[in-house]
Amino acid sequence: MASLRRRVPVGALLAVGLGVVIACGDPDHDEDDTQFRQDVIWCEEAVARLSECCGATFEPSVVECRHYYSKDTGCGTTEVNRVDPAFTIEESRCIHDTSCDRIVQTNVCQRATAAGKARVTSYRSDTVSTTSSSTTSTSGGSSAIGPVCP
Repeated sequence: MASLRRRVPVGALLAVGLGVVIACGDPDHDEDDTQFRQDVIWCEEAVARLSECCGATFEPSVVECRHYYSKDTGCGTTEVNRVDPAFTIEESRCIHDTSCDRIVQTNVCQRATAAGKARVTSYRSDTVSTTSSSTTSTSGGSSAIGPVCP
């Protein structure tokens, strides 16, 4: 009889543990790592234009033209991570359509180098507690230094 009492709590603990694992698993996961996107392609075109116009004053390898998105939701928490190219589509088009003389004269080469990192946005929301809290941080890219193109 005594051994039966010991097994009940262990079984209950296993059931609770399994329930937590199932509830806190990864029920909602979304991920996109596609690089064949308009913003990535325009960014690459802008980098090629800057290489052509700026010469040695511009280092193309410092500009990140990539995209990544992930969203995970589980156990009352949502976490979103997003990476966008260093230049927006509008900035990339502006660089592409601006003459080399104007790009050099208006210091676009220097601002483009400074904006080189991809734009990273992270968001975390916790809805488990009685009050909802969220945290958002953004870094890199032209959003961190202002417009690149005149």
